[in-house]
Amino acid sequence: PRSVAVSVAWRPGWPSASLPTLGLVAGLAATDLADVELKWPNDLVRPDGKVGGILAEAVADKPAVANPSYR
Repeated sequence: PRSVAVSVAWRPGWPSASLPTLGLVAGLAATDLADVELKWPNDLVRPDGKVGGILAEAVADKPAVANPSYR
């Protein structure tokens, strides 16, 4: 089996409220670029099985809710 792993880090400048949709948007973009289907919520599949997955992670510079223990 062959595999490819890619990590991307950037500051998109989007409102933080839109970040939870990033994984789904990335999966839908992958279906446009490759001959794959999106199996909810993050698996990229072909008729012969799973060929990839999308894992999105976000770290906020500031907490969304005031937290006195945040440093």
